[in-house]
Amino acid sequence: MIQTKQHTNDNDESNEKIDFNYLASAKHFAAMVAILILGTAIGTPTRAYAQPCLSPLLIGGYDLLATPQDVVVVGTTAYVADAQLGLKILDVSVPSSTILLGLIDTPAGVRGVAIVGDIAYLAVDSDGLQIFDVSDPASPVFLGAYDTPDQALKVAVVGTNAYVADAHGGLQIIDVSDLTVPTFLGSYIPTGIVNGISVVGTTAYISVSGLGFWFETINVSDPTAPSPLGALGNGSALGVAVAGTTAYIARLNVGLEIVDVSNPALPTILGLYVPANLVQDVAIVGTYAFLATNQLGLQIVDVSDPTSPTLYSSFDALDAKTLAVSGRNVYVGSPVSKLKIFDSGLLSPTLRGFVDSPGSARHVKVIDTTAYMADGASGLHIIDVSDATSPTLLGTLDTFLASSVSVVNKIAYIADRTAGLQIIDVRNSAAPSLLSTYNTPGAAFDVALVGTTAYIANGGPGLQIIDVSNSFSPSLSGTYNTPGSARGITMVGTTAYIADNFSGLQIIDVSDPRNGVLLGTYDTPGAATNVIVSNNVAYVADGGSGLQILDVRNPASISLLGSFDTRGFAHNVTLQGTTAYVADGAWGLQILDVSNLTSPFSLGTYDTPDTSFDVAVSGATAYLLDRTFGLGILDLGGGVRDLNGDSLSELDDFAIFSDCFDAPDQPISVECEVTDFNLDGDVDEADFAIFQAAFGCQ
Repeated sequence: MIQTKQHTNDNDESNEKIDFNYLASAKHFAAMVAILILGTAIGTPTRAYAQPCLSPLLIGGYDLLATPQDVVVVGTTAYVADAQLGLKILDVSVPSSTILLGLIDTPAGVRGVAIVGDIAYLAVDSDGLQIFDVSDPASPVFLGAYDTPDQALKVAVVGTNAYVADAHGGLQIIDVSDLTVPTFLGSYIPTGIVNGISVVGTTAYISVSGLGFWFETINVSDPTAPSPLGALGNGSALGVAVAGTTAYIARLNVGLEIVDVSNPALPTILGLYVPANLVQDVAIVGTYAFLATNQLGLQIVDVSDPTSPTLYSSFDALDAKTLAVSGRNVYVGSPVSKLKIFDSGLLSPTLRGFVDSPGSARHVKVIDTTAYMADGASGLHIIDVSDATSPTLLGTLDTFLASSVSVVNKIAYIADRTAGLQIIDVRNSAAPSLLSTYNTPGAAFDVALVGTTAYIANGGPGLQIIDVSNSFSPSLSGTYNTPGSARGITMVGTTAYIADNFSGLQIIDVSDPRNGVLLGTYDTPGAATNVIVSNNVAYVADGGSGLQILDVRNPASISLLGSFDTRGFAHNVTLQGTTAYVADGAWGLQILDVSNLTSPFSLGTYDTPDTSFDVAVSGATAYLLDRTFGLGILDLGGGVRDLNGDSLSELDDFAIFSDCFDAPDQPISVECEVTDFNLDGDVDEADFAIFQAAFGCQ
């Protein structure tokens, strides 16, 4: 799933309502009253504050549907399965102005859809599986079909096999290696109706309604003879989603059941979330479950603790049947409300502080509470970031054109373009001093340190290896001339991974610095500018082609695992856990979930005024460099939205702000200091404006 940068301003929130079942405490209600008062106090129509801005914001939709049954979003295209109108293909690049691209009119209703590349696999009720080429959405081309024994309700595709939830026909497995002649492989028929299907590796997970089990795990390693592994029951279930080793099942008349499937033969219930209405569909993104809950509409549930799932936010003015999540946006299908598109409001970084730089900020390293910034023609800048809201410049040292910085044992190593390597003593942050220079033959773009050796990505001449054991007298240890222009470098032991611009990734054994040996190469589609390596996986910032994820276990045979085509120009990438942060040029910061290396998707974005060149991440803080903006310090946990420090943006935070606002013209208590966002000594309308803007409600 690909995040598309949106610039919409749809403020039609008239259908949003307070869920008073959720507002269980008087304090929450008091907070809401305060919000109403505040809306009036600052001259804003109270309609906009009839409920907390935690609720997802309606940003668009499409009404020319009858009974949506399934929705899949790929990039800026939504595929909506309609039980009466076939498959509708929609351009959702501008949610407030969704455009019909094409239609597949099937004799029977389309109940489910899966998209792989340019191929659409449709579960077409009594007509079974149908396959279409949708490379030209305006003119889909029928390729082939397989008539399953009962009613095809959902379909999943893994490799060359299609897995169809076929109601009383159970699980049907179809070989689609020849798209024009799909053929039967095998089936598994439980007691009841198979409503949902998810396949991970060689295990299929099915949700079932009827008299038997409501959830079953199936071994499909031999698709001609699928066999049961484990089950839970009795009861009924509609939809199922699997993330990692956890399954999320929409239990009929029960709620969201969370199940540990680390051992598929022994599924174990972890927790249950019980809404006040029917859960019909579920999607998982990170630690959030998105639920289509019939009359209650869209609900977002925090499942970070699967044993105790809690409601995060909701939008309750529609009859939700099915949903899909792509980036921040949620696409909800309903027989009543048709297709509605929401901004979930999740995972939006907020700016806490910044330091404007006189040069062109290129690269940043953060060690403890100190940031070292390579600021182009303004050289090295050293910044105290212990207080993120008020970072302080400690010292500077002019260099020619600082492009990258590495700091080891209070020594900074600057890749200084045509001025080569600059070695700087930073023990006294207020007065850094130049120790020595090594003039490389090309343009030093990046530098990495291993022990007493500096490895420099040196443009056209490739790799330069410098002995820096004597900081006052660095010397050349070896070189390796790459075919392109070396722009970025990461070292793993004695192996150099070089982002070589239009020559992609180069992997070189430098155990003998004088005789580097090429181990492997991979020609990425864009211009490789930076690379990081973790657990034998290389993450390449590939310019106009975004992020490329490569399997480098065997350097002689590098293979592509997955990619994410960011909207801008990917200059740099950093990794924290299963999240990749990409400095994406004119499109700012892109935050990507890479827990599934084959299918990275967007978690959120942050725009900067000009061009983002680099990002460093420490805990819940991101340090983002922009060419004219300088160093921005971002709170990845929601910033001012989380006032009680529990990493959530919730009604408790509204209550805290309400309590503090109730005492204007009074000295600010310690508890209320977090609500004085503009630091003017009072919690007033200006702070409220900042608070509501953080929730996207301005």
